[in-house]
Amino acid sequence: MTAGQDQTAKRRRSLSAIRIIEVVTFGGGTFLPLAFLVALSLQPDLPSATPLLAALLGLVSLLSGVMVLRRAIERGARVRDDDIRLRGLLENSPDGIVLLDVANNRRLYANTTAAELFGRPVGDLLGADIGEMSVPVQESGETSALQGAQLIASAMTGEQVTARWIFRRHDGSTFPAQLMLSRVPGPGAVLRISITDLTHESTLELSRDRAEERMRAVVDYAPEGVMLVDQRTRLIRYANRASGRMIGADPSVLVGHSIVRAAVNPQPDGSTPEALMQSMEVEALSGLESTRRWRLRRTDGVDIDAEVRAILLPGESGLFRVSVIDQSERMRLEAEADGARALLRASEARFRHLAKISTDWYWET
Repeated sequence: MTAGQDQTAKRRRSLSAIRIIEVVTFGGGTFLPLAFLVALSLQPDLPSATPLLAALLGLVSLLSGVMVLRRAIERGARVRDDDIRLRGLLENSPDGIVLLDVANNRRLYANTTAAELFGRPVGDLLGADIGEMSVPVQESGETSALQGAQLIASAMTGEQVTARWIFRRHDGSTFPAQLMLSRVPGPGAVLRISITDLTHESTLELSRDRAEERMRAVVDYAPEGVMLVDQRTRLIRYANRASGRMIGADPSVLVGHSIVRAAVNPQPDGSTPEALMQSMEVEALSGLESTRRWRLRRTDGVDIDAEVRAILLPGESGLFRVSVIDQSERMRLEAEADGARALLRASEARFRHLAKISTDWYWET
């Protein structure tokens, strides 16, 4: 091999060594020692290659340091961005958020919503005694300490736990809330506690309950009998006070029985109570209010005439609303009026007859 060929071969091996180092360096520098050994193996004339390899090694070390520093900066920036994003989500949450260190029994974090719920600054909320933030006994009848320990123990197993809870504000007032406890993934025993204020929902629920109570009172004290009858079984599910007075029994006695049992058999028109009820059901199921005259028998054996109206309640309740209006007094008055009218007609007839006799007598005399 000539001297020129030998120099050319050396240059090629040096360039190969540089390329290997470049690839490994920009690939992360993980195999930098191996790359250096490979580069040395490509230099048979070690003394003459030493300055070049020393320069290359210095360059590789510098580039590796720059890459490691760059990755550390990028990783730190991503961590900061994630932390800012997470804190933004927690701070802007409509629910109160508290992070609880279960092992050390201390709060690590509380958002502004939680501070507003309890009427405390965030710093005071983190240092406040947990017992001051709840009523002594919850709605379930258990103490807050016992029920809270049970909820925390369940959440620490990885289960997402929800419960209704009554909290106490800094001013001593209380508010209902929905609790949701879940364990934060990662090392340590940290719980994420979400607190949803139910004051508005409780107010609406209370208003709805009061409206239902008023409506029930209106129905319960209505002058006519009102019953709810199951469409399928024809059994009475509810009876108001007037229904009981008509039949002569406590309204609770009527529940679970059929209205047919209180009807006279046969009815004045000759039909059976079952047939009468069936005809009313057919009309009511078509969306119409069905009206019939019934004769009912009280528990003391006295018969009463009633107007019975049935209509199917809307929705999927499967219930008929049956109104019973006692017509006995009205029919008695109507009968008396009919009798009085009959007497009047008879008196008029006698008067005309007497008047005719008087007139005939007058002309004859």
